[in-house]
Amino acid sequence: MVGEKKARRREAMRLMATGLGLGVSGTVSGKGGKKRSAVRVMLNWKTNATQAGYFVAKRRGFYDEQGVTVREFVPGQGGTFAAKQVGLKRHAFGLSDAASVLTARGKGLPVRSFGTSQQRSDGVVYTVKKAFGGTLNRPKQLKGRTIAVPKDSPMTTLTKAVLKRAGVLGSVEFLGVAPEQQTPMLLSGNADAAVAIFDSPTGLKRKGYDASAIRLADHIPTVGRTVVSRPKFARQNPETVRGFLRATAKGWAWAANNPEKAMDVMVAAKPSLKQERGMGVFKIKYTTDNLIAAGKRTRWGWQRPKSWRTVSNALFETGVVPKTDVGAAWTNRFLDTDYRYVGDYAGQVVTNR
Repeated sequence: MVGEKKARRREAMRLMATGLGLGVSGTVSGKGGKKRSAVRVMLNWKTNATQAGYFVAKRRGFYDEQGVTVREFVPGQGGTFAAKQVGLKRHAFGLSDAASVLTARGKGLPVRSFGTSQQRSDGVVYTVKKAFGGTLNRPKQLKGRTIAVPKDSPMTTLTKAVLKRAGVLGSVEFLGVAPEQQTPMLLSGNADAAVAIFDSPTGLKRKGYDASAIRLADHIPTVGRTVVSRPKFARQNPETVRGFLRATAKGWAWAANNPEKAMDVMVAAKPSLKQERGMGVFKIKYTTDNLIAAGKRTRWGWQRPKSWRTVSNALFETGVVPKTDVGAAWTNRFLDTDYRYVGDYAGQVVTNR
């Protein structure tokens, strides 16, 4: 009898642990006993300033206003990893990208994009004059070159698509490296150029290197960072998804208008970011001005069919995924365009700072 009670107790503890591991912690009691959704969010990477809008929304209570309690932002290992973790029910939401979502779906994982927190890709191909022999300003210049690329990264796929359009893909050698090793490979002379996000060439310039870069988004219509979840979770918790998106849009608008204060929020979340505060403020400004904003009529999070088709075709042509129903990988249905920070995002932010 005692043994049976212990066994039942162990099973109950196991189920509790499993539930917490899903990233959806059920509900918590708010003011007046009102029930609130409690979730965990899988970040696309380690905590950094390009995620400022999310941390601002949590710190300033914007998620709470929408009836959503974000228990934790969990550091990730890339968009592909985040999409997988969400698809496996380990987190309610994740920060990913179109290529990762399509790849995950190709492997049978139920994951979908519910909004683009960045309208454009943040990827660049960059180099330094000593390694390249000049300034890089167009894709055709990469003919016959060796490019250091992060292994299993969607940016590598997008880079190949850009080079194919330029007619030089077949001549380029790709050197797969571990995350954050692209610049060392470039500076050591093992690569002529490298692929990373926008801050890499800026960081090199600040160190005195003659760096140059081309932005992938200037050469191919694509989808930037996305907010992903599971279709079933969205069906069962529609107001949680809508509320999360509304609060995130408001968080990004606040960060756009207050980049220095937004960086304070990031430093509070991760004190080591104080060491590169200037670069962090630059990342926030660049993200809000160049990646989220896409014109005077920008609607936050709005996704475009053409961009999704472009990414899908690039993945198919490079053999990453088979032909797929790309329309099932994303939806705008949960974006509340009547909410000013979504429907009139551009009207809420300061321009020409």
